Amino acid sequence: MTEDEEVLVINAWHRLEAVTIDDPSPEAISQEQLLWCETLRALSETPPCAEASVPAARVILADEGVASYEELLDSPSEEGSGVPKEDAARLASLAFLRQYASRAILEEELLPRLLPTGRGTVRVFSAELADSEGGASPLQGLQPPRPKTLDDLFCEEPDFRKPSHFATGIDENFPGGHEDPLLGYDLTSVLLLGEESGFLLAFHCLQAKDPCAV
Repeated sequence: MTEDEEVLVINAWHRLEAVTIDDPSPEAISQEQLLWCETLRALSETPPCAEASVPAARVILADEGVASYEELLDSPSEEGSGVPKEDAARLASLAFLRQYASRAILEEELLPRLLPTGRGTVRVFSAELADSEGGASPLQGLQPPRPKTLDDLFCEEPDFRKPSHFATGIDENFPGGHEDPLLGYDLTSVLLLGEESGFLLAFHCLQAKDPCAV
């Protein structure tokens, strides 16, 4: 594929030693907020969003459960292989990651950071873009929340889950707004979080849709 058809972004985060899951810093954001912001950051680094707002309201984050050391290296990827329905999404995400990361990279570079002791589990998240309808952006009718009080207007701790002008991907300063830059793309993100080690690997694959596909 050409660079315009497929874009890969890989980021890694590591929690400071002094901060723990059980006793987080007052300034820390939740795991879900971090992963959501990480996905937006990765999309902002791709060519389609280089000069346009990321349509953040379309990003869907899903917690797919936990995976063992062995599952990360080798696990079935299809329900037809005897995989329980509740495990299918998680194992499919791991199989997708293994298409791009070799077993040697997983064993030598990734797993020592996610699971330093070689035991335990890693939480698996996925992210994708919500489908658009009728070939137009589904964000056209989405408006950011209006402040009801002065505290809302000058709040220093915004809720990252609420849509904003940036999140909708629509700039109302221009007549008609701006078109969603990711209408012609599919996003597949696999995010692996070592909850004990504090290490996060985020793998994002943005692929152009086949214009001839039905």
